[in-house]
Amino acid sequence: MDAASAIKSLSTPAGRADPYPAYAAMHAHGPVLPFGRRVQIVVGYRLVGAMLRDSRLLLDGTVSLDRYVRDWRDHASMVMMANSLHSVNPPDHTRVRRVFSAALTARRVAGLRAAVGHRVEALLAELAAASAGGSVVDFMETFAYPLPLQVFCDLVGVPVTDGEWLRPRWEELVAVQQLTFGDTLAGADRATEELTGYFTRLLRDRRARPRDDFTSALVAENRAAAEPLTEAELVANLVLLLMAGWETVANLLGSGLVLLAAHPDQARRLAAGDPPAGGFAAGFVEEILRLESPIQWTLRWAAEDLTVAGVTVRANQHVQLMLGAANRDPARFPDPDRFDPDRPDNHPLVFGAGAHICLGAVLGKLEGAVAFPRLLRRLPGLALAGPPTPLDRPAQRGYATVPVTVE
Repeated sequence: MDAASAIKSLSTPAGRADPYPAYAAMHAHGPVLPFGRRVQIVVGYRLVGAMLRDSRLLLDGTVSLDRYVRDWRDHASMVMMANSLHSVNPPDHTRVRRVFSAALTARRVAGLRAAVGHRVEALLAELAAASAGGSVVDFMETFAYPLPLQVFCDLVGVPVTDGEWLRPRWEELVAVQQLTFGDTLAGADRATEELTGYFTRLLRDRRARPRDDFTSALVAENRAAAEPLTEAELVANLVLLLMAGWETVANLLGSGLVLLAAHPDQARRLAAGDPPAGGFAAGFVEEILRLESPIQWTLRWAAEDLTVAGVTVRANQHVQLMLGAANRDPARFPDPDRFDPDRPDNHPLVFGAGAHICLGAVLGKLEGAVAFPRLLRRLPGLALAGPPTPLDRPAQRGYATVPVTVE
């Protein structure tokens, strides 16, 4: 497959369902491939990592919106996304991230382990009950989507039943995140207004009655900050934490289950060998993230001519950093298509790198490390009941449905 055909295939449903032959073909043509005048596609692990860490390469932010969606400022959903860490560059990015990072400490994340374990056990009980008598159930709907949503509720300090209200509004906003416009935009704007009201009330409550939760810590850190965030910035990034953490973890869980079903010996190892601290499971989570990156690519933009690791990027040019391809770079990962949880020095780029590394990466990995061993021990007869249905989204990888039974 030549480079142009490989790139083109990624825009088709079949190519999105199985992008790996295209990635292999792209690697054969080198770490960076031109794509028209305005884009370079980067697939090499070393180069992707260097570009992620180079502060001169900026998030796309509002560049493409200003170029292609002239009325985007008339839509509350787009304005919210533009206010989030998903879009802003320094100095605003530095200011926002400083406050959120100070509230989402490693200690706070580690303190959620017991709550994650409790949520996992309760959901496994529901999965076992739903599959009683050999009934086929959807793992995504029964376990993979509820778990990160419930953990988010525990993190910010709201009743888990609020997740039932949050979910449909999140689903409306996915359209904006995927840059699909049209009829769905009115729903996304309406969902944005409702979510803004919800998180504004939550912030107001924690200012008046602080608790031991992330939202209270966020309010306290913002009050003490030299450059406090606006209410719009606080709300936008709470919504981003909900959106990004929920879908990424759900896709990690769904892809991980499918991989473990295809490698029963490794599944038995994980069920038998994970210590209470979850160290053994961490290697499995990293390898799942490497092989089936929930985030397949991200964009950066050059405001001026620059050179990164020997590659020149011209002013006003984008680089499309193919995280999924970089994580299967044979120059970095020998036998890259093999599932190997014992792989040494395994550091996939799925959550990015540098100043823009995903804020919730540690929490997402914790959820996977707690969930998989318990899942395999509690339900040793869990098996796929048919082919899973892949998501059909340009930048995300995972499954819309994963039918399972419990023997």
